[in-house]
Amino acid sequence: MTPAEARPADEPDADRRPFVGLWAPIAAITLWVVLAVRTPTNTFHFAPIVVAMAWPILRRVDAGRPIPQREAIVASATGVVLAVVVGAVLSLTGNLDGPTFWGDGESVVDDPLFEVVVFALAGGLAGYLVASLQGPGR
Repeated sequence: MTPAEARPADEPDADRRPFVGLWAPIAAITLWVVLAVRTPTNTFHFAPIVVAMAWPILRRVDAGRPIPQREAIVASATGVVLAVVVGAVLSLTGNLDGPTFWGDGESVVDDPLFEVVVFALAGGLAGYLVASLQGPGR
């Protein structure tokens, strides 16, 4: 029995609910912004990862199976863009002034916005892989 067959007749199919789970990156962004504004010299390294990967993963959870690659790409890319835009705004407003994982204080990799971009891309890739790929033995 497929997940679509297992759903009750009155419950809409997950494929027709593309925005389910979109609350997660919005909630993560809200928390990230509140924390960053309260403590701008702290770095919340994993916030861009969570923002970028939350929506595609929740889409898969809702569907109960891998989602189509196109949908996984759209959800992951949306998360990456959201994370980078929020990171840029935080950086421009002086609320992203904490240390980075790999910075030496003198190079571009010490820029917190660079870290946001790298982590957002990593989160987007992870979200895409989890959302669209079949597990082993399936």
